[in-house]
Amino acid sequence: MRKVLLSFCSLAERWLPTLDEDDGHYSLGLGYLAAVLEQAGHDCLILFAPGLPRSQCLEQLQQTITSYRPDVVGFGIISDNRVASYRAIEWLHASQPDIPILIGGIHTTVMYRQLLERYPFLIAVLGEGERTVPELIATLATNGDLASVAGIAFVNNGAVVTTANRPLIDPLDELPFPRHEAFFTPQRTAAQIITSRGCPFRCSFCVLDVVSHRQVRYRSVTHVVDEIEFVLQRFPQVTSFQILDDQFFLNKRRVIHFCDEVVRRNIRTDFIVQGRVKPFDRDVVLAMERAHFYHVTLGLESGARQILKSCHKGIVPEDVQRAVSLLAGTKLGLTVLLIIGLPGETRETILETIALCKDLQKRHYHYYSHQIQTIFVYPGSELHDLAKQAGMITDDFWLTDQDVPYYTVEHSLEEMQTDYRELLLNHLCAERIFLPEGFAAQKEMIPYINRQAFTNPRPGKEYFRHLVLHVVQRMGQQGQLEIKLKVSQSLLAEMRSGIIFTEVVRDTGSDHQFTLTITPIDNSRIIEKAIEQAYQHGPSILTQRIDEGVAEFLAEALALDNPWTLLGQIPGIERINRHPVGYKIGRQSS
Repeated sequence: MRKVLLSFCSLAERWLPTLDEDDGHYSLGLGYLAAVLEQAGHDCLILFAPGLPRSQCLEQLQQTITSYRPDVVGFGIISDNRVASYRAIEWLHASQPDIPILIGGIHTTVMYRQLLERYPFLIAVLGEGERTVPELIATLATNGDLASVAGIAFVNNGAVVTTANRPLIDPLDELPFPRHEAFFTPQRTAAQIITSRGCPFRCSFCVLDVVSHRQVRYRSVTHVVDEIEFVLQRFPQVTSFQILDDQFFLNKRRVIHFCDEVVRRNIRTDFIVQGRVKPFDRDVVLAMERAHFYHVTLGLESGARQILKSCHKGIVPEDVQRAVSLLAGTKLGLTVLLIIGLPGETRETILETIALCKDLQKRHYHYYSHQIQTIFVYPGSELHDLAKQAGMITDDFWLTDQDVPYYTVEHSLEEMQTDYRELLLNHLCAERIFLPEGFAAQKEMIPYINRQAFTNPRPGKEYFRHLVLHVVQRMGQQGQLEIKLKVSQSLLAEMRSGIIFTEVVRDTGSDHQFTLTITPIDNSRIIEKAIEQAYQHGPSILTQRIDEGVAEFLAEALALDNPWTLLGQIPGIERINRHPVGYKIGRQSS
């Protein structure tokens, strides 16, 4: 038995404010590796510290090395945590030169030769490591021949040696469940899972091809659902699972089979999934609804036809329109991913993206966050090759301490951030409607935003609901609005005196229903319920008048020297604060 420490070091500082320490992503890769090592009889500890500043991460590693005293240490390296990994590797080798150090992860797989030339004492694990690492550790323990271990690279007599390729793992059911418990705290309610590995597509900005070689391998549905039940039994606080497949929707029958099995076993948890806009059809959507899928993330990247073609997305705008239309009328939340600055990007292509995305919002409204990303360059991608050909970057860059760079071959970062990105956000990001430029760009979207707030509300977006209720209250006080609705006798008795009844008429069609015309003067439950039902039943004279009232209120507020004189009256909209990734709704700071 060997004691093995697996470590994932700090991400670049630019990412730290965006991390969710309680329910953010954890490393299923390290979780699988720890599970197979324990299956092989080793003791394994995971140090997962992506959100710590680099100095604190190094301190924690030093303390762990002292207390755990591992026989082998492995580092998972991606391009965004490579700098912290370099510092940790340098310290570890200087202080404990007899401890073998393994490196893996996608950055290692792409740049292993460069890393070994700089750190010749390392052993690089290439591609999937679950079969390679146990064999490698057994070979190290017996001072065996490293050249006999497939899927690694190392330095021998000053030269980099690459051993035979190791086949991809198939079937995936041979792997044990990953060590979820290594990442769980009492506060965590979101678990993560993969049901397959690999993606057959070749997007120009993606590096998955380096590991998966466009081969898709599936776990059996039974094995996946067994893992879900295992996690729920082990961690009863879990309320949702994020499915992190590279391409979940590729096999329609399998998706439906998975959903049906979840229903058959009466598993009550929410599912969040990401995937491409095709293949995707109504049967899949209905199956996901049955299985309590909560949110779908679809990759669009750009609404410009030519850019979709040049980056090899394999989709056209009509594909995403069809996919989003399939979600219309469902309770499934939606995120559509965009990237700014792909090759060929211009102001005209940004306007094409805006036009398409507004069309999508009208089909099934969804929010765009201020974290719409400007395109990064990662080694192993076609985009990286283009950047090298243009002289923007060399391989030596990846040995520096600089952050992963933006793709600036065609545009400066300032142009992409202050022009293209701002244009997108003003037209698509709902929070921007509280700014003059955003209101001008999104006034037409107010009916869709309001309907979303009352038919499919999203956590963190409650202020749109409060905005509508505030405007309704205000219009009622000014005699501009009356609401007609039907209520039961029991609810009639609960009505507070704050509602003025201007008409009560017995409904001859029922002994238990009354038709009321009320003038709202507070945000009571009955008013809120009436508005909710109005939006759920689709556009009407009432919703049209409310939408007009919201637009009038915002126009009035934004015409003031200090808009917060009016906006500050609404819960959650006391102020819009600047922060590293854009605007954020938040409370008034002291």
